[in-house]
This record gives sequence, C-alpha cells and structure tokens, in this order.
Amino acid sequence: MRDCIIYVSSVSGLLDHLRENLPSMISTETGKEVVVGLSRTPSVSVDDEAMVYARLREDDYSLWDEMPFTEVWGATEYIGEGTATQVYESALSSDANLETYSRVYPHDTYTTVIDGEDVEVTPSLWFGIVSGA
Repeated sequence: MRDCIIYVSSVSGLLDHLRENLPSMISTETGKEVVVGLSRTPSVSVDDEAMVYARLREDDYSLWDEMPFTEVWGATEYIGEGTATQVYESALSSDANLETYSRVYPHDTYTTVIDGEDVEVTPSLWFGIVSGA
C-alpha cells in the first residue's frame, strides 16, 4: 500500500469523468456526490480544486495516478508511523506543489476573536493523515 496526497485540479471534471466511466466510485447517500472506494481523509478544497490524504492499494494507485484531473503527490510505501512525514516532505518539496497546496489549504497564521479577545491561530502544515501513518 502507498500513502499519498491526491490533488484534484477540477472536482467537477473528475466527477464528470467518474459518472461516465466509473459510476460505482460515486456515492449519493449523503445527498451530494462523494467519491468512494479509497481510504482517505475528508477533502480540503477551494473553488473547484481539492486534496485528500489517501492510502491506496497498488491497483488503486495505478488508477489514481492515471486519472484525469488528478495528480498523485508524495507517494510513499506505507511503513507505519513516519509514513506521513515522508509523504508531506516529498509532496511539498516541489515549489509548484507547495504553491498549489497553500492555495487549496491555506495554513498561514491568522487572527480570530474568541470570547471578545483576539487570538492568533496557526494551522498545522498538514491537513490530515490516515491512521497509523
């Protein structure tokens, strides 16, 4: 198995492709279309772009690596604890990936008001991992 980040450049394009070619990969049980069939975190998204942290079997890895509208970043053999560190270090070592990642998952420090007081919040660089990584 491999852990990775799957970047989706066009969620609507991916859903169109899946509807036409792999309809069993879409569930509508929640009242909206959701991609199913892989172990993953909830997605983070902005506009029509999205990312998930996923754990893929080898045959699923090939499918996603060649899927239209997707890029597989930082694919690393699952070794247990420490896998996520390798995935994120590899995925974000590219300036282009880091720029895209930061647009889809902003993680800059920001200020919010809690109980009437300004509080500075710094989100984690990682938006999620699959259990055990």
